[in-house]
Amino acid sequence: MKPLSALVGFALLAVSLACGAGGDTEAVRVADLDARLNELIIEKNGREAAAMYHDDFILTASGGRTKTKADMLSDIGEPTLHLEVNRTDEVRVRVHDRTAVLTGVLHQKGTYKGTAFDIRLNVTDTWVRDAAGEWVILAGHASKL
Repeated sequence: MKPLSALVGFALLAVSLACGAGGDTEAVRVADLDARLNELIIEKNGREAAAMYHDDFILTASGGRTKTKADMLSDIGEPTLHLEVNRTDEVRVRVHDRTAVLTGVLHQKGTYKGTAFDIRLNVTDTWVRDAAGEWVILAGHASKL
């Protein structure tokens, strides 16, 4: 696997958010969850992150590759990936019933297999309420700027 294509696959591992939905309680909740997921990825805490991904999660990376929940959890634990920056700016959170859509610009900086990277991607994450009423991430999409 080429380092850059692998890095793009990591793009939606996490999104650290600021809420763009004018104080809406659910939008703030989803933004907080996304920020926590970002922290868990930096910490390489796949065990805790697993609860935040829907079992049917799918990511479409900018190169067209798709990843499942299991793939994402494997990526979080990848010993050759080290993130220094994992932040999303220009975020908007839109909540409609049991669905929340987050958009923004993801900045990731670090090393993968010893190769430095510094990338920015447009991201869209779809969060849904599960059967227990908790927000979980169902889908993600990234595209190169």
